Parts: sequence; C-alpha cells; structure tokens
Amino acid sequence: MSPRETIGVDLGGTKMLVGVVDSEQHTHYEGHESSLGLSEDKLVEDLGRELEEAKQARPNVVAAGLGIPATIDHDRGVAIQAVNLEISDVPLRDLMTERLGVPVFLDNDANVAALAEYLYGAGRGARNVVMLTSARASAGG
Repeated sequence: MSPRETIGVDLGGTKMLVGVVDSEQHTHYEGHESSLGLSEDKLVEDLGRELEEAKQARPNVVAAGLGIPATIDHDRGVAIQAVNLEISDVPLRDLMTERLGVPVFLDNDANVAALAEYLYGAGRGARNVVMLTSARASAGG
C-alpha cells in the first residue's frame, strides 16, 4: 500500500506555498503563488485554484490542511481576521472542501508550525514545545 498523500498550504501576507506530501514526509508536488495585496475574493479564488492544481497533479490526495495567519473559528472552519491578509469571516473550510471534494482543515499558521516541529522537527520527542513567530509586513514575510 502506498503512503497516503495530503495537500498542505502555508498562506502568508506575501506568498502562498502549496505542497503535496505523504505520510513518510516525501514531497510529491510544490506550488508557489504571490498573495501580496490580493483582495479577499481574489485570495479565495487563487487559493482554490492552487488547491485544484495540486489535486490534479496528485489525484489521490485524501485531505488538505491550510495554515493561515489569522484568528480561526475551528468549529465553523472560518478565518475570522488576519493581520496581513484581506480576510474577514471567510468560511474557507467549507468553500475549499466543496471545491476539492476532500476534507479540508485550517488553523493558525503558528499553531501548524508548532505542531510540525513537535511531530517532525526540532521538537520531536520533547514533552513540551513552544513556537515563537513574528508577523512581518515586509516583502519577506
């Protein structure tokens, strides 16, 4: 049986990184798009298109996860407000689940980064992990 694959998205104020990875941490697809200065509608459309391109490249993906620099309502799957993106009360989970036909999960990008470090990175095997991040408005953030 081949490892299950999922789509992962790192959405920031200047960039949208999309990848398909398997359960053994192998990368099978990568995409990169600018998110700088996008309106809410354009951001949602570009995100959907990037997710669809990843799924077309790897049609057997089983889910997608989005890391977004925003306050997240986990129960409703809504990106409530972001510091460096034009997002306000966007039901991204439901919009992208409908568009992709696979379950979509979202969380704050710092939470996702901390989880990744705990599972696969510098925090692996640790009892407790703390992640410090910074929001930058510069072209690099």
